Amino acid sequence: GGEQLAYVATWLASARLVFGDRPKNTTWRRLAAAVDAASADRCYTAANLERYYGELLPQLSDKAQAAAAAAARDDAWNDVAIMERDTVLLHSLREAAEAEEAAASAEGREPRAVVGVVGESHVEGMLQLAASAAVSALPTGGVVLGADKLEALEPLMAESAVEGEGSTEARLAARACLEMVTAMRCNPEVVEDMQETLGDVMSTDEGAEAYAGAFWLYGEALPGCAAGPAGVPPEVADDLRC
Repeated sequence: GGEQLAYVATWLASARLVFGDRPKNTTWRRLAAAVDAASADRCYTAANLERYYGELLPQLSDKAQAAAAAAARDDAWNDVAIMERDTVLLHSLREAAEAEEAAASAEGREPRAVVGVVGESHVEGMLQLAASAAVSALPTGGVVLGADKLEALEPLMAESAVEGEGSTEARLAARACLEMVTAMRCNPEVVEDMQETLGDVMSTDEGAEAYAGAFWLYGEALPGCAAGPAGVPPEVADDLRC
């Protein structure tokens, strides 16, 4: 519903609407190719901290907070699914604004406002990127972006092969972990998109047991661990047990 409301508001304001994201399939294929089992596990750690322990972290020791911050930075899921797309979306807004400026100049009129529709999880990153890529300020409080100050767009749009490094078993274990991370951070429809893009894993396929085992580990065993906090850095777990 949010996109439809934005469309109506933009139409009423006679503005130019930009969605500007890259294809979902590209994101999932890039992610699957970017991780191995170990880096997927680190994505789970970051997502687990974010989802279940975020409100507790400020109450923990400096050592535990530093470990949690380090885990959050080592998160390939966030790098590919969020941060890369922050850059893609900002490129789209910049290009749309430049195109509107050129059209307005050619037609002898004032340029229309350009409105971008993005998910809430992208707003903070896009604002930070805009601040770092600004070459001048505008009277409205906005900024002019320098294309050469943003990460190059073309490499971020390249669709990687699904297969990453390692054995079939390791790749499918990593994929199962990434699917659980996606489920922790997104709605079920997004997980279905990911699974559809990467293809079904049949019980008779090579590596299917590794996939099923990883799904059980990250979906049931770690979240329900009776021994205490699991799937978090040791420094964080020690503080949470106290």
